[in-house]
Amino acid sequence: MEEHIKTLKKLAALNEPIKIDQTTDYNFSVIEDLLNLQYIESVVSRPISTPPTYFNVKITLLGRTWLSDIQSSDSSLDIVELKPNIMGFGINLNALYRWLKRKKI
Repeated sequence: MEEHIKTLKKLAALNEPIKIDQTTDYNFSVIEDLLNLQYIESVVSRPISTPPTYFNVKITLLGRTWLSDIQSSDSSLDIVELKPNIMGFGINLNALYRWLKRKKI
């Protein structure tokens, strides 16, 4: 998942669509995952004898939204909370569940 986030950040920083082929440093399985999730869009050429080439690769609005949600949820994730209650602290089970779920992916 870290590779997916890194790839989306690189694509979000670009101002124009790019071409991704075997000479670039992008991971093809990550690009395929992002295409299937519709976080990026591209025109794909899949010749039989060579690896695929992705033309006009750019991040979609869905991809930008997901990336911003991931970045904002990392900073606002408080699993242990200090609140007035019987023992003096509590556990935010929703935040713990989201954190565990994200770590498994």
